[in-house]
Amino acid sequence: MSTAVHLTHRKRKRKARGASRLVRIAGCLAVALSLGGCMLMGPNFQRPDVNLPAGYAESTENATSPLLVPANWWRLYGDEALDKLVDAGLQQNVDVRHAIARIQEAEALVREANAAIFFPEIDANVAAGRARSSTATGSLPLLTAPIRNNFLLAASTSFELDFWGRLRRIREAAIAQYAASRYARDVVSLSLAAGITQAYFNVRSLDAQIVVSEESLKSAADGLDIAKRRAQAGLVSDLDVNQAGAIYTQLGAQITDLKRQRALAEHQLGVLTGALDVTVAPGDLRQIPIPPLAPAGLPSTLLERRPDLR
Repeated sequence: MSTAVHLTHRKRKRKARGASRLVRIAGCLAVALSLGGCMLMGPNFQRPDVNLPAGYAESTENATSPLLVPANWWRLYGDEALDKLVDAGLQQNVDVRHAIARIQEAEALVREANAAIFFPEIDANVAAGRARSSTATGSLPLLTAPIRNNFLLAASTSFELDFWGRLRRIREAAIAQYAASRYARDVVSLSLAAGITQAYFNVRSLDAQIVVSEESLKSAADGLDIAKRRAQAGLVSDLDVNQAGAIYTQLGAQITDLKRQRALAEHQLGVLTGALDVTVAPGDLRQIPIPPLAPAGLPSTLLERRPDLR
């Protein structure tokens, strides 16, 4: 009898050791899964370090005075008409407004991600109904009205513990998307300002070419008149008259083509600024001041101001 009890006791101890071993294995697996889950969320972004020299051998003495380029760089030209065109384009252009809408969408995603982390989710349900039981069957319980009103008011709440960092990564992604939307808006604004400025100077350049061509046309008209008088006096042949007439006609056609190009550039300004009926008064390109040039050795940190690189 004692031998059987002893064997039974040894079996129980062996089972207990096996159970504790299973518990330890399960604990190790849980820890491993926890660490693996944390690793699945990925490491935080670290900006890579690049070893850059403090200066270059080609730098000059003027490199010690860096030029500060303002964000509204087109105002360096001091042209009031250009300033109005760029301001109108940044306010009315469809691409800029679309970029602003994308920013607002990204802001909403950031608020949604923050709400998922810091606030619980609350659901509410309200229902109302009206039921009528038949009195002809006799199955209606005593003291029960045949017509009953049913009302239901239910509320539930849930809150997810961000144990694995999933919600934090979603929030970081939403913030990054918001920053990308802002930089995309800046890219659109910068490209639009550059396009308007380029089209405006194209108009001014065509104005200068038209002025020069009209002055040449006047000289050609005088030359044609002189050639006709000399031909009438018998000093030259009709060939000189025809050559002078060809030059006059060629300059007239050139002026017509320049005016056509100016009209196209003006319509381009209308598309960029969002005002299709925009008109630019004729002006002299030589009256626009030349902005200061960037000094030699301008630091490369200026590139970091480009929104596409950021």
